[in-house]
Amino acid sequence: MRLMDILYATIPIGDPQFGRCVMFVLRGSFTESLNDVCLRVDPIEMYDALEMMNEIKDHRILDAVDREAPGKSLMALGTIGLEHKQIREIDVNPMIVRGSLPVAAHALVVLRKEEYP
Repeated sequence: MRLMDILYATIPIGDPQFGRCVMFVLRGSFTESLNDVCLRVDPIEMYDALEMMNEIKDHRILDAVDREAPGKSLMALGTIGLEHKQIREIDVNPMIVRGSLPVAAHALVVLRKEEYP
């Protein structure tokens, strides 16, 4: 099975109107030109994660992977952001999925400047 660079997630995004959100973007050669992004208010369930992956314009590229694997990762990253209020953003780029094993090849965690108990 080959490695696939298919996922980018910024979790959570602090939006003043909606609060913390989960963003899913399919990475590939046309990502920038397609401007293809899905957002959900956190927390998300598996149904939401799968729906987000289906809403991406080039969603068929995901047919080669077990979609529950990146879905679980989206849910888990959102949960981390909700449980740790000092986290402003988690940026995973790329997430490589091999079969049912998602691996964050690179991640950045940005903390808030405000202090939390």
